[in-house]
Amino acid sequence: MKDNFGRIHIFEVKSVNQSREQNVDREAYENKIAELRKCYKQASKLTEQIFYLPIIDKDRWHIDCYEKGEKDTLTKDQFIEKLKKK
Repeated sequence: MKDNFGRIHIFEVKSVNQSREQNVDREAYENKIAELRKCYKQASKLTEQIFYLPIIDKDRWHIDCYEKGEKDTLTKDQFIEKLKKK
């Protein structure tokens, strides 16, 4: 997604929340997420793109945000405000 300030935001939307319907090896799943976090952190250092891993827990969103090699965890409201500010 490109915002009004020209920043590019990239979201992982399928892999972070483990499906209840699919039988997935928990350790392999957690390793995948850990590697994805490393990848997004490094990619955010090398590019001007902002990467997100949205995680829902009991109807509450926690959004890991990777920007300029740094990780921040945002709520849904903080994420919306971030998009509004340059």
